[in-house]
Amino acid sequence: MTPEGGVDYGKGLLHLDKALRFLALMGEGRTARPSEAPPLPRPPAPDSPALRRVMFAGAAVVYAALFLIDEIGFKPLLALAPALPLGWVLYERGSWRLPRLVWELVSAAVLLYILALDWRFSGVAVANVHLVLYLLVNRALNDVKAEDLPQWFLILFLGFFLSSGLTLTPWYFLAFLLYAAFAGVWLSLAAGLEFRARREWLPGLGAGAAAVLALAAALFILSPRRDSFRHINPFTAMGIDKLQPKAETVAGLGDGVTLGWYGELKRSSSRMMRVRPLLPTGPGTPPPLYVRGAAFDEFDGRRWSKGKVDFTYRYGESRYATASGRAWTPRHGEALKFPGPAASDLAAPPTLEFIYYPVNLTVLFTVGAVDSVVLPAGAVSFDHTDSAYLASPYTRGLRYSLVPRQGEPGFQEGILGYERILKDRFLKVPSSDGRTAALAAKVTAGAKTAEEKAAAVESYLLRSYDYSTFSSSKHKTLEDFLFKDRKGNCEFFATAAAVLLRHAGVPARLVTGFLASEWNEYGRFYDVRQGQAHAWAEAYAGGRWITLEPTPASGFSAARDAFFSRLERMMNAVELKWYRYVIGYDSYSQRNTFFQLSQAVTRERVRAWAGAAARPMGGVLLATGLVLLVARLKKGLRSRPTTLYGRAAVLLEKAGIPREPHMTPLEHALKARSAHPGLGPAVDLVDLHYWERYSGRPLGSEDAGRAEELIGRLEKAAASGLS
Repeated sequence: MTPEGGVDYGKGLLHLDKALRFLALMGEGRTARPSEAPPLPRPPAPDSPALRRVMFAGAAVVYAALFLIDEIGFKPLLALAPALPLGWVLYERGSWRLPRLVWELVSAAVLLYILALDWRFSGVAVANVHLVLYLLVNRALNDVKAEDLPQWFLILFLGFFLSSGLTLTPWYFLAFLLYAAFAGVWLSLAAGLEFRARREWLPGLGAGAAAVLALAAALFILSPRRDSFRHINPFTAMGIDKLQPKAETVAGLGDGVTLGWYGELKRSSSRMMRVRPLLPTGPGTPPPLYVRGAAFDEFDGRRWSKGKVDFTYRYGESRYATASGRAWTPRHGEALKFPGPAASDLAAPPTLEFIYYPVNLTVLFTVGAVDSVVLPAGAVSFDHTDSAYLASPYTRGLRYSLVPRQGEPGFQEGILGYERILKDRFLKVPSSDGRTAALAAKVTAGAKTAEEKAAAVESYLLRSYDYSTFSSSKHKTLEDFLFKDRKGNCEFFATAAAVLLRHAGVPARLVTGFLASEWNEYGRFYDVRQGQAHAWAEAYAGGRWITLEPTPASGFSAARDAFFSRLERMMNAVELKWYRYVIGYDSYSQRNTFFQLSQAVTRERVRAWAGAAARPMGGVLLATGLVLLVARLKKGLRSRPTTLYGRAAVLLEKAGIPREPHMTPLEHALKARSAHPGLGPAVDLVDLHYWERYSGRPLGSEDAGRAEELIGRLEKAAASGLS
């Protein structure tokens, strides 16, 4: 044993370590020999009532997130929802559960069904959601052991991961925050973190969460989603990529329109095409374009469709007959000419260029009156609704140009016997209880011409009904829209206009396409997205087809001012902005954002902002300085020593005798006394300090008074200039 304070090397303990090493090397320790370490005991799996209750809460969050997936119906989710509270009750009461063998057999049957049938008929993504749904129910009703809790946590993670990839609604952000809170609490409980420790960690966790959200926002802004013209996603066919336009999603643009379906179209931000003017457009943003797709003539009360009508058409002096309702256009070099006035000039330059993204459609979209389409290869046809079609789907994309002509849109001038088609195809009305016919008579009362009737119907719908971006029910009929809830998507307004006009004796039809309003000022083209899908009506008046826009231009009518109506319109606006600016954030949106920012942040505006913010900023800086000063004073007060030795150590350091890291309080006091006898009271203070700290009892009144006396003597000694 060596004196710790008198031997510099090692202070005793290292000497002992060196001696033991020499002794080991003198004996059997000179020869290396392997040693078999006993296996480490496996730590017990984390488990506690609080951990399991948090797990049930997390299961409820993930289960609620599954409701946000459009492809999963509400009925099966609602039917299985009682499994979670039932599992909670069974756990709290310790009730009987089904044997494990029964669950294993059920799990094997479910897995076989999903692999053999569900993947094929529902798609990979939806089938995986079904599997996660079963796993949630299984874990909730099963007798889960402690070692199975991490597996349950993994199931919840996979379930929320699937919901993240298949959800487009802004409600997902709330679900994400709830899941993040659940995961943080569960992991802290599983790690054995005490409540007091978790409470102390809350500021750090909050700062970390804020930093992660800020970093995620920065990465989101700097790394947009990219769309390639020739890119075909292999996951599209498997039903995984919701952002790509699929045939079943855009079916309303091709072969028919079901009321309420446009709510599904508007949930996607996928690009459909680019429309580029080939002639100068002038400064500023050009007006929106009505990109016309297909028109429909038959309506059964719920769905628009198109019949096959054969007719005869002419080009110049030649006459041709349709085949299966399609009239094929002749080719003149790269141009395919539509019927029209004889004075049409094929040498006129094209005015619009269309670039299609890959999609399984054959509709040829047009704008205005079209003379011909410049298409290097392929064939084009049209029908009695003035809709144009390609011979095959453009699954690899398409590029063509339109040559305009003077006059009104449509090909009726080249169709023989067009009056018969108007009467037979565009005046049929669906069977109803008579209310629609009465409403049409009321709305058009006093209107004499077809133009006046069309204007009256259009004005009535604009001022009397509310626009709802997403229909509340896919089973809603036209009568429900007109006489019950009085709100709906654009196809409800267009359908109402067409049917009311038909009841009034005016030929009318529904037209689908896009309202292209997103102008790219860099590439000088319209960026047309699936969410811009639109439906409007056309009426035959004055020997021509005129366009009617009965849908409110702002998207939200102010006809009713009830609280819930305003709230619904507000949520619709939030969802539209979420789909456009979050889901649809891409390279163009990124460039446009920074461009708008650079336009807003000019030198003059910065000076104006600085001048306007000078006074309030000065007040903020003054308040911040006062807060920091108070915090510094509080910190200084909190940093003052409170123990007897702490107070003595401050005085000894002031006297020029700081405490070395290896010194005990007594060694520090002895060194001070040996250096300056006037500092001797420090030794007595240390004795009192040891008693107060290690006896577990406070000093008595006599000892406390003696301690204050010793502190006073030290203060005088330190102030006398000892060094």
